[in-house]
Amino acid sequence: MASLKSPLLFLAIFLLSNSLVHCDDEEDNLFLCLNSHRAYLNLPTFTHNEAAECLAEEVAEILEDRPCNNGGAYTKYPYQKDHNITDLILKCHINITHTKYAVVLPVCVPKLEPTVVFTNYTRTYFEKFINDSKFTQIGMDSENDWMVIVLGTNSSDGDLAVSGAVTNGLGFGRTVLGFLLGLVLYLAY
Repeated sequence: MASLKSPLLFLAIFLLSNSLVHCDDEEDNLFLCLNSHRAYLNLPTFTHNEAAECLAEEVAEILEDRPCNNGGAYTKYPYQKDHNITDLILKCHINITHTKYAVVLPVCVPKLEPTVVFTNYTRTYFEKFINDSKFTQIGMDSENDWMVIVLGTNSSDGDLAVSGAVTNGLGFGRTVLGFLLGLVLYLAY
C-alpha cells in the first residue's frame, strides 16, 4: 500500500494542474496542490489567512532580487540587518499579543516551476510543517524565483488574526520572543 502513495499523489497533482482546475497564478496552483496533498494524508486543509498572506508578501518583496543560488533546493530565510521580522509582523497588523506559533517557509526555484516548488514543500525539511495538522492557516506570495508560504494554527496561540490596535508592554515582548524563537529554531533546523 505504501508504494501506491507516490503515484496517487502525482496523479492528483497532474489532474489538478490540467483541465480539471484552472488557476490564475502560482499561488492558486500551489494552494490546490498542497490541500490535495493534505487531504490525501487525512489532514485538515489549509484556509487562506489575510495576515499570513501579507507577511508572505513582505518577505517575498525582500527576497525578490536575491539570486537563486541553490538550483531549486529549499533555502533558509536569508538574514538581512535592515529587515526586522517584528517590523513586518506589525506592518501586517498581526495580533502579536497571542501569535506564538507561525512559520515562514521561503523557497527559491528558477521560473517557479510548479512541480519543483511543490516538491520543495512536500519532500524536504519543510514537509514536517506542511504535514503538521496544527497548521491550518496559510498565506503565500511569489516574487521572481521566490515562493514564500506563511503557516499559522487555528489555536489562540497560533492564529494569525489581524489586531485591532498596536500593543505594547511585557506581553508583547514575550510574544515577539516566542515567535522569533520559533523562527530561529526553524532557521537552525
